[in-house]
Amino acid sequence: MHWRTKFLVAGPARLIGNHLADKLIDDDFEVGVLGDLSTGTLENLSSHIRDGNLRLVKGDVFNSEIVTEVVKDIDAGFHKTAVASVTRLLVVGCIPLEVKS
Repeated sequence: MHWRTKFLVAGPARLIGNHLADKLIDDDFEVGVLGDLSTGTLENLSSHIRDGNLRLVKGDVFNSEIVTEVVKDIDAGFHKTAVASVTRLLVVGCIPLEVKS
């Protein structure tokens, strides 16, 4: 049986997350991505999505139910989400985080 490491990339639609997911797939890892897709593009990952090499979950990293479900079967994750612009941050405002261990 062939076992592959499973990674999650949060924030796949922007430059760094997009390239990270692409590289992990090219290196034969199983990859899931989580993002709200409000900025950036998944264009660079579209061939992986079509080929079934990537599991795409559209959702917000602040939604604990989605995150809990997505991380169930992963071995490691990369958090590459960020507010993409100062203007957007000023309009939306900061979101307080509660960290649970």
